[in-house]
Amino acid sequence: MYTNFYNINITMDKVERFNKAYEYLRFEGIIKTQTDVAKAMNSARSNISLALKGDESYLTDKFLTRFASAFKQISLTWLLYEEGPMTTVAAPEFKSENLPQVLEGNVDKDVIDEQTNMTKRIRELVNHFGHTPTTFALKADIELSLFERKMKGQAVWSVADVHKICDTFKVRKGWLVDGEGQKFRYPDEVLESLPARRSYDMRVGVPYYNVDFRMGFDLIINSQTVNPDYMIDFEPYNNCDCWCNARGESMAPTLSNGDVIALKEVKEPKSCLINDEIYAIVTTNDLRTIKRIKDNGDTITLIPDNKQYSEQTIKKEMIFKVFRVMGCIKKF
Repeated sequence: MYTNFYNINITMDKVERFNKAYEYLRFEGIIKTQTDVAKAMNSARSNISLALKGDESYLTDKFLTRFASAFKQISLTWLLYEEGPMTTVAAPEFKSENLPQVLEGNVDKDVIDEQTNMTKRIRELVNHFGHTPTTFALKADIELSLFERKMKGQAVWSVADVHKICDTFKVRKGWLVDGEGQKFRYPDEVLESLPARRSYDMRVGVPYYNVDFRMGFDLIINSQTVNPDYMIDFEPYNNCDCWCNARGESMAPTLSNGDVIALKEVKEPKSCLINDEIYAIVTTNDLRTIKRIKDNGDTITLIPDNKQYSEQTIKKEMIFKVFRVMGCIKKF
């Protein structure tokens, strides 16, 4: 049985905030291209492109800090945590629709190619659902005259357009923007019924280590030579780092003794923890625990779901590694 812990999150993630900040700077005329951002940050243009596409190796807190330092108009607190306004100085209200409307002048070729290919995929969706451009735009809540211009390549597709189309027609953002992967999202009822498949092909799925997070997990994180027992091919979580076993009852009923959990490492845990989410935490004094967290600044509070267990507060400086618990396979 598949279990997902999280409610729908209506806030923007870092990728969306970075893209919105980039679009705002273009709208204000502060930059024109990704090359302008690269020069201001003293970075490679390819790094900017990869960050805009959400590559976690590039879109780090350090990268966003450098971005905010180069462009003082953008609030670092907003970029990192979506707290407060996007801009640090008074600025007109920004809407994604207020993008530079014409693809002309000094525009990166890859931006033009991306927009052209996205238009082809949107046209594919129009045909797939039997819509006319007018009915498609109305259903997606995109202003008709703008939609027509964008379909003709006379204006750019905004982040807001992408989200409206993806949410309305249940399309995967990766497919719409980059043409990657399957076209449509799995419906919730399908996600909950998808079987987790065991695989011995190391190229398929995510490694499963038959060890408890509290006992034996250090062998995995401290060694590059430990081989997984097998791979778990489970579509909702194939972007995680590994699977292992949960032990104990402190997170019951959400997590039970023996459940298999999907973990994704948090690269910068001292600044990237989300309140009330579930994390697997390793401390410098060898504490291993799975709890919800509350970020208090210099400390975090570890909160069990099972109220028979007590909360615990630790200093952030004691954190060695943190993994977000993305979901689990229940064990009966």
